Amino acid sequence: MDARANTFGLAITRINKQAQQWYAPVLATWGLAPGMQSYLLALDPEGPTPQKILAKLMGVNPANVSRGLNSLAHKGLVLRRYLPGSLRDYSVELTSQGLLVRKDLEARARGLVEGFSSRLEPKDWVTLVRLLEKVAEM
Repeated sequence: MDARANTFGLAITRINKQAQQWYAPVLATWGLAPGMQSYLLALDPEGPTPQKILAKLMGVNPANVSRGLNSLAHKGLVLRRYLPGSLRDYSVELTSQGLLVRKDLEARARGLVEGFSSRLEPKDWVTLVRLLEKVAEM
């Protein structure tokens, strides 16, 4: 394997593992599985998000989003409704309890960002975030 690819893959894997471990206490408090923070942080706290848009934001298959949302709906954290005029497409909205969980996750995220960004100069952090957003769009 190309050394650059191996280094990149290992770095991304380590960052993902650190993030998962960082969110784990909040997820455990609310009885949520690892990775569920992605849904709650991607949803607009101000109102409904079309499920297709959510899948795109998360970079995942819409069928996988549906399974995760079913789990969150079962726990009372999101509400899924058909989009007006459709019997197939949903919008998703955080419930009041979902908003509380999201606030806990956002607070935890601030600590994660502080930990990661403290290792870089401010301008380098801005560059890293911009580049990661580009890479995530692939």
